[in-house]
Amino acid sequence: MSQDFRRATGADVNAELQHIIEERLKAVLAMRQPGHCMRVGDLDAAVMLEVARRLRQTVGNAAQVHMLAREVPDGDPLLITSSKLVELRNPLAGGEQRPPLLVFVPNDLRTAAEDSFAEATFEQVSIADSFHVLRTRLTEQLPEALRTTATDILRLLEDRGWRWADSLAAVRFLLSIRINGYEPEVVGASLCELGLVPDFHLLDDPSSAPNRLAKNLECVHMLTFSTKSDRGRVLDLKLQDRAIRAKLSDFLTETGFEDPQIWTRRIITEKQFWPLSFDKWQFEAGAGHHPASSPGSHRTRFASHSGKRKQFSSPKIDWATGLVGRQGRPEDLQGQVSLRSCPRERAGRSPFPLAGRLA
Repeated sequence: MSQDFRRATGADVNAELQHIIEERLKAVLAMRQPGHCMRVGDLDAAVMLEVARRLRQTVGNAAQVHMLAREVPDGDPLLITSSKLVELRNPLAGGEQRPPLLVFVPNDLRTAAEDSFAEATFEQVSIADSFHVLRTRLTEQLPEALRTTATDILRLLEDRGWRWADSLAAVRFLLSIRINGYEPEVVGASLCELGLVPDFHLLDDPSSAPNRLAKNLECVHMLTFSTKSDRGRVLDLKLQDRAIRAKLSDFLTETGFEDPQIWTRRIITEKQFWPLSFDKWQFEAGAGHHPASSPGSHRTRFASHSGKRKQFSSPKIDWATGLVGRQGRPEDLQGQVSLRSCPRERAGRSPFPLAGRLA
């Protein structure tokens, strides 16, 4: 059976970032005068090369766009050496200023060629907020009801300091929703990008969604950071169904507990593991959230972009209290845990460079 859900890949994220960065640099070049020199760094080499080529084609002779390299193959005008860079930053023989110069500097060449583009002569163009800009754009593309919900999900996880809800994860989450179709069940399925268990029924009842998400977070936190044995961690979840407990224990022992993004993604991308989605997790009395659906009752199909969509409209959810609109009483966020001791970014996971992070 074909897999209907597709994860947002590194190539998907890179493609979106390339558009953001190209737009930013094109606008910067348009405002700079002849003789002005700029440099850009802190980018994955593949992203840098693609942006540089496309930007060079776009601006034509209005600007000089190059990428620094140790060796320059014949016939590739984009790549230049540090000695050529020195030549291009200086005026022409007659004193006429050259068009604005923008050079992309790979991280591994930064120190070796530093003398060629000192800050005194080269403006450092920052693109550090590209993930933020991309996140904002992807959020704005969501239908209004889903936009509010997705924003509140990310805010809740960030407020709890959940380390797997960093800037890259947020972009993957939003991009996953766009790729698989703007449907409520897709939002729940895309929780795997945030290191949470996919939940096809997360948005079935808007009033219970905050409590449901908090319980999901509590369970993953317990599985990830507990010092107990593999079996002991699963038993601590207090799941009612023995079959679910056994399958989940076998699955996690095989996959590993260390990185929840790895095993939660398997649940959604490999259809044989769909029975382990969070909407099948029924808890013992007193253990917290109880899904409305029974195990085995879920039969989902993700809508394609060309398919007819359901009309989805949910009231505004107060994710801090569980209130819907102005009605009802605050829901007790059972299982609320303090995760502020967890770093919000994994060690070494700054937004740039992107190398090795988008697989």
